[in-house]
Amino acid sequence: LQPTLGNAGSTIAAIFAAQWPYWLVRQPSEAIKVRSQAALEKGKGWATIKGELSSLDPRGEGKLAQLFEGYLSNIAYAFPADATKFVVYDVLKKAIGGKPKDPLKAAVLGAFASCSAQILSSPLDLARNRILAAPGTNLNIPLVVSNVVKEEGVLGLFVGITPRIARAVVSGAIQFTTYELVKNK
Repeated sequence: LQPTLGNAGSTIAAIFAAQWPYWLVRQPSEAIKVRSQAALEKGKGWATIKGELSSLDPRGEGKLAQLFEGYLSNIAYAFPADATKFVVYDVLKKAIGGKPKDPLKAAVLGAFASCSAQILSSPLDLARNRILAAPGTNLNIPLVVSNVVKEEGVLGLFVGITPRIARAVVSGAIQFTTYELVKNK
């Protein structure tokens, strides 16, 4: 049993091409969300919501640039995560003999593929969130990863992995079961 990568090249190319416009649209809201969760947007209740809404206003010195700080780190995280998820799923699918006809098989393969992607990309996710939570600091992924390893050890790169895995099991199962059901129609 020798699974091959099959159409991995075209899958990876499509994922890479999709990342740029996707993050161009998502980046401002992601930056505001992470900064709000990191308590950088101070306030309570409506004050926080008003602060988040005012963060969307790109007028003013450097405000537009701040909304897009972390754009490349989001792509640096999301591209390997998405590529891994789809390639692992495809390899697993081929290893069991092709398209899973049973939705439960697609769910299990999708959950495994998504978990693999989340484990692999965990250091990148940690770095991108720390970059987004620290606007104006000129942080980058290698610097953040290096600092985390020095200060917290290698396991520090995997902080938050448990909820990411829990989410990946459910979302991967749903995503790939739906993918196979729609694709087979």
